Amino acid sequence: MIQSSGERIDLIIRRLQCKECAKIHHELPACIVPYRRHCACTIESIVEGSVWSVCCENSTTARVSSWFRKRFAYFLGCLESKRAGWNQPRQIDSGSLLLRIQSCLKNKIHWLKKLVRFVVNSNLWLQTRSVLLPV
Repeated sequence: MIQSSGERIDLIIRRLQCKECAKIHHELPACIVPYRRHCACTIESIVEGSVWSVCCENSTTARVSSWFRKRFAYFLGCLESKRAGWNQPRQIDSGSLLLRIQSCLKNKIHWLKKLVRFVVNSNLWLQTRSVLLPV
């Protein structure tokens, strides 16, 4: 993982096997965004436009911004479905998508960690990795 300061940290991720379904699950710390190298705080700063507070190249900030921009509507939809399941009133469609996501989470600090935790634990995280088996 790469922190906001640019320091690289090696993490050991626990792998757990479910006794019921026999699938392998990975226990991720809150600072991790699945399939991303940078920590959640760095990605959050880039998405909010505070790129001066992170230590990474311009091409990295552009890639992270693009990755998140493509998923804004999906993440908002996940949060809206949670709200509907709890019979909470639908949010008024005003403001930017980022502000709408933050208001759904009811927190503007560390909102990305909460968002990732909710989407991953709801089994809604989109992954683009696939495995090709030799024929």
